[in-house]
Amino acid sequence: MFAPQPTQVKCPQCQQPFTLSVHTIVDVGQQPELKEQLLRGQLNLMSCPSCQTTGVLATPLLYHDPGTELLLALVPMQLGLKMEDQERTIGSLTNALMAQIPPEQRKGYLLQPKTVFTLETLAQEILRGDGITPEMIEAQNRTLRLIEELVAMLDDDEGLSTMVKEHQEEINYEFFLLLTQYAAITKQEGDHEKAGRLILLRDKLSTITGISGADAGTPQPETITREEFITRLLDIPNRAGRAQEVAVNRPQLDYEFFQTLTHQIESAQTAGDTERATRLTNLRTELLEITDELDKAAQEELRKASALLLEILQAPDREQAIRERIEQVDEAFLVALAANVSAAENQKQEEVVQALQEIYTVVMNVMEENLPPELRLVNQLIRTETTEERREVLQAHQDIVTPEFKELLDALAQDSEEQQQTEVTRRLRTILEELNQ
Repeated sequence: MFAPQPTQVKCPQCQQPFTLSVHTIVDVGQQPELKEQLLRGQLNLMSCPSCQTTGVLATPLLYHDPGTELLLALVPMQLGLKMEDQERTIGSLTNALMAQIPPEQRKGYLLQPKTVFTLETLAQEILRGDGITPEMIEAQNRTLRLIEELVAMLDDDEGLSTMVKEHQEEINYEFFLLLTQYAAITKQEGDHEKAGRLILLRDKLSTITGISGADAGTPQPETITREEFITRLLDIPNRAGRAQEVAVNRPQLDYEFFQTLTHQIESAQTAGDTERATRLTNLRTELLEITDELDKAAQEELRKASALLLEILQAPDREQAIRERIEQVDEAFLVALAANVSAAENQKQEEVVQALQEIYTVVMNVMEENLPPELRLVNQLIRTETTEERREVLQAHQDIVTPEFKELLDALAQDSEEQQQTEVTRRLRTILEELNQ
C-alpha cells in the first residue's frame, strides 16, 4: 500500500508554503477507493491556510490498475519539466511500484507507462480502460441535456409537445430508463424540488408518448428481502427491463445481495436443479454487467461535477459563476459538494467548509428561482413551522392552489414516503390536511 507523503508545497496564489499529504502512486489493486477520489477531483486536493485558495495539486502521479493492465504516468504540463526530468520522475515512481509487486505478477506493460500531461486526459484514459468511450459519455450527456430542456418546458404544454415531436426518436425506452434513474437519485439526495420537476416531466411524457413511466422500473421498499428481490428480477422477461429495475434500485445490489444470489446458485446445483442454477447464473452475470455500467457512468458524472465545483471555488465572484453555470448543476454536483464538505469537516478546514456551504446556499437559491411556481410554493410551505405561517403563504398564492396543486403535493408526499424521508413526508401531509379542511 502506498501511503500519502507529507510534502512542502507553495500556494500558487499567494506563494505561502504549507504541508500537504500527497499521493504520488495510485494502485487501485491495493487501494480501489483512490480511483474514485481521483476521478472526482478529490485526490491531492489542497486548500491554502493563508488565502483559502483551493485546487488539485499539480504533481507527478503514477496510476496502476492491474485488472485492466493499465499504467499511466501523469506529468502536469505546468511543472515545465525537461524530458530527462520527466523520464527520471516516471522511472522513480515505476520502480517504487514494481518493488511492491511480487516478481511472478510483474508483466511487460509495467515497463512502459503511458505518459499524459493533464488530469482530464488521465481521467479519459482511465475510463477508456474501463470500456467507457467518449462516444458513450457524450450520448448520455446529450440525453441529460434533453431532459433539462424538457424540464424547462414544464409550464408550457404546447411547447413541451412540440419539443417531444422534434425529439421523438430520442425519447424512447432507454430515455425513460435514464430519466427514472435521474429521478431516483434526486429523491435519494432529498432534493424534493428537482424530484418534483422530474416526476412531472415523466408523467407528462408518458401521456404524450404513450410510454409508461412505470415501465422504467419501480423503487423497491427497503424492507424487501434479497431473496424476494432476486425473484422479482427473475420474473422480468428481458434485459432492458432488468436494467431499469437495477437503475432505480442500485443501492440494494450490494455485496451481500450477490452473496445471496451465489448461495442460491450453489443450492440449486446441489439439489440438481440445473435449469434454475443456469437462470440464476445468467442473472448474476447480467446484473454484474449492468451495475458496472451504471457505476462507471455515475463516476464520470461525479468527475465532471467535481471539476465544476473547483471552477466555482476558484472564481473571483462565486455567485456569478454559479449563475453562469446553473444549467450544469445537477445531482452529481450536489453529491460532489456534500462529499467535499464532509472531507473538509473531517480535516477541520473551517474556511473551506464555510465556502462550500455558501456555494450550496447560493445554488439552492438560484435553483429555486428557476422552479415552476407550484414547486416554489411547495418549497416555501415546507420551510414554514406553524399553521399560521402556512396560511399566510397560501393566502398570498391563492391562484396556484388548485386541485392539480393538491395532486402534486400528494405525489411528492408518496415519493418522499417511499424514500423514507420522514420529516418531509410529515410536512407535506400536514399541508395537505390543512388545505382539505
